[in-house]
Amino acid sequence: MSIIFNPLKIGNLTMPNRFFAQAMEGNDAENGGQPSERTFNRYIALAKGQWGGVQVEATSITDTSLARVNGMIINKRNLDSFKYLTDSFKKVNPDCPLFLQITHSGERSGEF
Repeated sequence: MSIIFNPLKIGNLTMPNRFFAQAMEGNDAENGGQPSERTFNRYIALAKGQWGGVQVEATSITDTSLARVNGMIINKRNLDSFKYLTDSFKKVNPDCPLFLQITHSGERSGEF
């Protein structure tokens, strides 16, 4: 069991332990796809949990590739919100890497 508490090195990246919080879509982004206060609070709670790695939920790169109405979109307009999310997370848990899941919902995009 002790191996799960040991650091894990992947290339130049070192995770402090082998616990990994997988992406869970909150579907709570604000209009335009930027992370909401609820989104920030969810990731701050994960940072406090001392995970070895955290995957940020499915994030589209265009508003036409969303799988859900309130999904997150990473684009120039929302970049400051994502920077704030990352900075807030890293302030609480600087050793935990964040991974971003880029997604496209295919031909069903926007069928809400």
